[in-house]
Amino acid sequence: MLRLIFSLEFFRFRGTFPFRNAATRFKDCPDATQASGRHHMPTPRHLCGRFVFHASLAVAITWLLLAGRSFAELPAETPLPPAIETLLLHVESRPSGATLYLDGDRLGVTPFTVGRVKVGNHALRLEKESFNPVAMDLELNEDTVVDLTLDSVLPAGATPRAEVGEGKPVVIASRPPEVDTLLAAADKRFQADQLTRPKGENALEIYQKVLKLAADLPEAKQGIVRVVERLLAMAREDLDNWRLSRPAGENALEKYRSILSIDAGNPGAKAGLEEIVDRLLTLARHASGNARKVEAYLRQAEEVLPGLPRIAETRASLTPKGMEKSTALQTSTSHN
Repeated sequence: MLRLIFSLEFFRFRGTFPFRNAATRFKDCPDATQASGRHHMPTPRHLCGRFVFHASLAVAITWLLLAGRSFAELPAETPLPPAIETLLLHVESRPSGATLYLDGDRLGVTPFTVGRVKVGNHALRLEKESFNPVAMDLELNEDTVVDLTLDSVLPAGATPRAEVGEGKPVVIASRPPEVDTLLAAADKRFQADQLTRPKGENALEIYQKVLKLAADLPEAKQGIVRVVERLLAMAREDLDNWRLSRPAGENALEKYRSILSIDAGNPGAKAGLEEIVDRLLTLARHASGNARKVEAYLRQAEEVLPGLPRIAETRASLTPKGMEKSTALQTSTSHN
């Protein structure tokens, strides 16, 4: 408001009292005739220039003061908070499936990757049923991978070989030194999907070798369970791509048979074999105009599950001999 008032006064004074160039033009400023035509009232000549100068100077100073005050009242820029450096942490455990806690917060189940972990010290803990918990302190300065082995709970009456301080896994009953080496080799084969091949150097056989050295070792048992689960998934992929019994080593039939050699009652493998038979019978029906192909598909189905009733029914409906028998049976039934 003050700024507006001074602005109006400044322009009013400009209109009432001309500046020096205007005063020079009207040198007879005090004359009443000229004053009445251009000014509101006659002004003494010795006051014209001086008053205009002082009034203009006062208005300019006031304007600058008000402007400076406005700029002074502007808020200062708020500095941005410093960026927090974060890292990546990947945690593996043997066996897998351990619950991961970081700084007391439950994050998930191993293997697990934690993103945006702050640089500095952290408390890590792994817990799994039937295994001793593992706790350790981490100082993170870069992306880190942690791989820990969990030891099973001491059986009744067993004595630990050594006691270690808190924050480190507990060493329990002694076991052959080559067990850990074999477990590492088996895990490596598993990661490479070398589950049942090559012979003697695959994950399944290595886990079985570990069980011979240390019976009922949880890591080896869990490893075999993982092999079976992986074989089921791979066999399903073969079925979806119609790799039923070939090529060798890359078909559903071989994988389901491998599973049944480990677990004879596995329901997934049994259902998989029946699905293979159903698909072979479907192929036989589509090839009904080609007796050689029909017979080849039916023979493969018999090899998968010998004596399955629906194989015999399909043979009777598709092969010439079967069709002749079926026709004769229908004719005798109609005569009776």
